[in-house]
Amino acid sequence: MIIADVLLLASPEAVVALSVQGHESTEHGRTSMSHVAHAAYLLISIGLTIWVARTLSRNGEIFLVRCFGQDEALARSTNHLLVVGFYLINLGFISFRLDRWPDDPSDLVPAVGSRIGVTLLVLGLMHFLNMAMIARFGQRVNRWMTDRENADIEATKAPTVKEQVLG
Repeated sequence: MIIADVLLLASPEAVVALSVQGHESTEHGRTSMSHVAHAAYLLISIGLTIWVARTLSRNGEIFLVRCFGQDEALARSTNHLLVVGFYLINLGFISFRLDRWPDDPSDLVPAVGSRIGVTLLVLGLMHFLNMAMIARFGQRVNRWMTDRENADIEATKAPTVKEQVLG
């Protein structure tokens, strides 16, 4: 069914070929409505994914800088990796949801709405999981960097008179 839908979008010859195979005008109408529903779902879901990713990236970098002990390069790099992962997971999920759509045109609007709703829930869940992981990982990195800086300070610090006498 999906391959036939794609062919209908691809070329007028495919429409003729499917018509010759016995598709009635009502079937073509259902297929057209299905195309509209798929397009609406994809445009809205991908648009929301891009908007959320950009918003999280822009505002999240400040958070990451603080979590990573003011290391801007590490924060920027981590932010980019999180955005890439965010896109991969969400676009994969959106694509996965293209399967098993209702045949009845009257069921397409609720199907689009519920799929967009589930996409929004997944986007929100991804946001909270990212925040939890960043906060946890950021605290570890911050502790590690503080310990490292303290060790560097101790290594470069000249010994006191007391340490020289006792040492």
